[in-house]
Amino acid sequence: MLKNHKEDVVGFEYSVQPAKFVTIVLELIERVLDDMANIPDIEGKLLATSDRAKIMIATPRLPKEQPDGGYTGPDRFRKVEDKNKWLYDLYHDLKMQLETAIQPLAEYKNAFDMFKHVLEFDPDTYIKELEDEDPPKSEDAIKDEIFKAEKQEK
Repeated sequence: MLKNHKEDVVGFEYSVQPAKFVTIVLELIERVLDDMANIPDIEGKLLATSDRAKIMIATPRLPKEQPDGGYTGPDRFRKVEDKNKWLYDLYHDLKMQLETAIQPLAEYKNAFDMFKHVLEFDPDTYIKELEDEDPPKSEDAIKDEIFKAEKQEK
């Protein structure tokens, strides 16, 4: 967790936002599926003169939108069920589970709000104030401040 320097808001933040983590995992799965679809069929390489020379291996593809579950009506021109419906269901189930898994991270981050005053503390300003004091603080006064700060933390 880091201090947020980009905005005036001081607080704890994750170095990688949990939502970004979900996006990265899902994009990785999509990229692997796309790469699998570009694997050429070895039979086409061996039989370069045949009609199968440019055929690719049939691989599962992630549908862009929810596939139709198939038409069961009396129409003879019914739609065929998408072979990749299982992949679509699996992908969106994983997405839902990842989004559910990151929800407790917000509560965890809020547990550190009691230490927000530590982030707001500017040591340079404090040292400058100590140096600018007309009668400088004694060692005992500085020690008392340290002890008070330690008691507040407990």
